[in-house]
Amino acid sequence: MEKDTDGDTLSDGDDVALGFSPLLQDTDGNGVLDCDEKVEQTISQSIEESEKPEVTDVTVSFSGTVNINNTTTIESIYNVDMLSSEVVGLVGAPVEITSTSQFDEAVITFTYDDTQLGDVPEENLSIMWYDEENNWFKILDQESVVDTENNTVSVTTTHFSKYMLVNKEEWFETWIDSINYTRDENVGYNFAFVVDTSGSMYGDRLARAKEALINFADSLYPNDIKSLISFNSTAKVESWSNEDIDQFKEAVANLQANGGRSVSAGLGKALVSFTAIGGTQEKIIILICDGDVNNCDASINYCIENDIKIYTVNVETADNSALKSMAEKTGGLYYMATSSQDLARMMQRINLEIDQTDSDEDGLPDILEEQGMITTNGQIYQSNPQNPDSDNDGVPDGVEMGVPEGEDYRENIIEAEFTILGIRLYCVFFDAVSNPQEQDSDNDGDKDDIDPHPVSYQLNDQFIYQLDKLEKLAYEYNDGEWDILMKYSIDKEYWLSFMFIRQFADGSANKSNYINGNWPVVGGEIDWGFVNYVYNNNPSLYNYFSSLEYIYANKEGDIADIRHLAATATVYIYETDLLDAKYFSYLPYDEWYDIPTNLQIEFKNATTVVKTEMLEYHFNNLGGWAGDL
Repeated sequence: MEKDTDGDTLSDGDDVALGFSPLLQDTDGNGVLDCDEKVEQTISQSIEESEKPEVTDVTVSFSGTVNINNTTTIESIYNVDMLSSEVVGLVGAPVEITSTSQFDEAVITFTYDDTQLGDVPEENLSIMWYDEENNWFKILDQESVVDTENNTVSVTTTHFSKYMLVNKEEWFETWIDSINYTRDENVGYNFAFVVDTSGSMYGDRLARAKEALINFADSLYPNDIKSLISFNSTAKVESWSNEDIDQFKEAVANLQANGGRSVSAGLGKALVSFTAIGGTQEKIIILICDGDVNNCDASINYCIENDIKIYTVNVETADNSALKSMAEKTGGLYYMATSSQDLARMMQRINLEIDQTDSDEDGLPDILEEQGMITTNGQIYQSNPQNPDSDNDGVPDGVEMGVPEGEDYRENIIEAEFTILGIRLYCVFFDAVSNPQEQDSDNDGDKDDIDPHPVSYQLNDQFIYQLDKLEKLAYEYNDGEWDILMKYSIDKEYWLSFMFIRQFADGSANKSNYINGNWPVVGGEIDWGFVNYVYNNNPSLYNYFSSLEYIYANKEGDIADIRHLAATATVYIYETDLLDAKYFSYLPYDEWYDIPTNLQIEFKNATTVVKTEMLEYHFNNLGGWAGDL
């Protein structure tokens, strides 16, 4: 333990390093203890990743408490956190920054090697961070400061997280272009496009609606039926189903905004057009509106009774509960879109929503599996619509994409609004928990079906997860019992856990025996009460360890005998002393408690203890290696 002469919780060395006196708790006499004073400090970490060499150094500077060299870490998480490692447009290795020091603001600086940037312009570099609470990567394009002379990109922040350098242009293109979903062309639908042309739609709003409708028209198929209805205080059919796409587009282009507003008139005219056109296709109303919705109950009830869905698109900046309710009641969806890009995306989303065929019943419509699902880091995953488990890893595709079995994927996707290059976008993406194309998403040796953290590389992740369960049972079983005889160098619960694993090596099937022989002396006798406790309270945990013989020793795939390691760990923890000599065969149990009257017996006892302690010394050295592992 480092010396703390003044008792201010800072070591004398830290006091000196931070400019304080090691003899005074409050060096400057301002009423604030030295340990609570905020001092301007900097910590740097060189980054060496041969696969991602662009970033060479990350520096963090802030005015914080305590010596930040002891409290703050900057660690590369490339190929460890797969979500961050696969961010679209990533430049160099991502890092995770943590600190227990108190601070108000910090400056994070990435230093890059411009010779490694390839075709990425330096001015396109931007810092991004992962918002874990909202499962979203946030790009700080406006806040990032690029210094091309010193090859640095800096940003000021109030918190630490996972940070990375990205090519913002590539990241932006991912979300602006997104996926243009196209449905099954062999399945036709009867669309009624109902457009608000009241005076409030004049100008930009109607122009955006026209652009979106014209683009949507290009996704219609020969088997589709379409009609265009405009409404202000009255409603009018602008284009009938027998007209071709060019005539439909011309009718859209000629829409004019003026007059009052009657949504009920527009819906009523759409229902009349459905009746006049006839046909067996599924009927869908797409309502684009910017204002109040009144007196529509009759039309809504008719739609409910006749399985007609209404998709409502609100082009006003304020939310509209009436439009939202209308969509929910009829089985459609509500969207709010205030830009051309939003409207275009909404029309694409509607194209997706109306075709919900799910051939393999994995919770994901075929159209999504075939054409791709965008995830929080910008990656697009595809899967086999005819196989509910495309990669055969034991996890259904829907579950891998973040959709619990039996639930609607639309209730589990994430919706976000943000601005890119001055363009406001509405985005929808999946919070995927693993990759439906890979059996082992993080390449840590554990398949996704057993990996507790399938996109975070952790060697022996499943083993660590199960060992944690075992330790909790050990604490329950021991129930705070004191180690009166001081037989354990650390908490007995750790010994119980390793002892439990060790006892499976019982010498059966010509395998090692870590139960008998000298093992009770140097590693402690098997506590069969705890073994039975685990078996009775968590049979699956018992079965897991009974079948586990090896764990990975390194990333290269070498393996280690877990039972041998556990046995060695029990030796490292267990404190052998004179009491343990009773386990030797030539010292009967009864004799151990009798006062020896024979010098020969005394000599045997003394010799045994000496040999035992020497044996334990060598085992402890081995146990130290196992503990480090």
